[in-house]
Amino acid sequence: MTRRLLSLLALGYSLSLASPTQAVRAPKVTELLKFPNATRIENFNVLPNGHLLVTTLSSSDVFTVDPDAPSPQPEKVVTLEGSKLLFGVTPLANGLYAISGGAASAIPNRYEDSKIHIISLASKSAIDSISVPDVEFLNGLVTLPKRPHVILGADSFGGRIVRIDTHTRETTIAWAHESLGWGTNSTGFQLGVNGIRIRDGYLYFSNARLGTFSRIRIDDDGKIIGKPKVIAYLPGLEDGAHLFDDFDFDREGNAYVTAHPSSLVKITPGGKLTTVVGGDGTTTLSAPTSAGFAKDGRTLYVTSMTAQVVKVVFPW
Repeated sequence: MTRRLLSLLALGYSLSLASPTQAVRAPKVTELLKFPNATRIENFNVLPNGHLLVTTLSSSDVFTVDPDAPSPQPEKVVTLEGSKLLFGVTPLANGLYAISGGAASAIPNRYEDSKIHIISLASKSAIDSISVPDVEFLNGLVTLPKRPHVILGADSFGGRIVRIDTHTRETTIAWAHESLGWGTNSTGFQLGVNGIRIRDGYLYFSNARLGTFSRIRIDDDGKIIGKPKVIAYLPGLEDGAHLFDDFDFDREGNAYVTAHPSSLVKITPGGKLTTVVGGDGTTTLSAPTSAGFAKDGRTLYVTSMTAQVVKVVFPW
């Protein structure tokens, strides 16, 4: 092998090491709008047409937002009678969506009268309401991929996963475990399991107060298999202000998790945690609550308790 060839090979090797670092670019972050009246946005779902279906803690109104509009604005779809505030939202079959709702209780930071509301976007109406008894706070929701009429719900105060069959109206406790509770911490908001998603046969869940991001295997019917595994811990949770909230996955299986007070973090399948947007002392995000990818796989929307709808575009 000639000296010149060796030099070229060495140069190629050094470029291959340098390229990944040189290719790393920050995402473009844009605040699309703020809901009026300091609306506390809780959750949303990206609809097939690219619009966002949004729930809030400020009322029982459900909204849509067209993020591609020249000046995006919330449009009310339906008011859900029987609930004072709304939480999780997940798609069912045939253009229907399930939304968890409830009412504030006399105990601070507690809720009662948990319900699953079924809405039709085609008719812009509520078509059913299912009471979920013996649940302390029904928060995040997810639909079973092979049972699109069955959903799992996160009981954030009770430390449980609830199974709701929207056809039979049967509600059962699918799983209760210490990894879903809020432990013995006495400071901050005492909230356990929060966001939940299903991916490749696993139920992934964030725990706000424990600061954990975990998963456990489930079957097609929502039955829990095996033991939970913690994938990552949120730094700084000891002060009660650093809390995991809702999340979504990119196509590579990385989770993008909203984290109070002001961060969007990326968690790789191997558990590496990095801050993608915001961070302590920043104002780009303020009390972020939920994240969801658009169909293009590179646009991520983030909502917040301070009325924000933020668009994050990754340079992939």
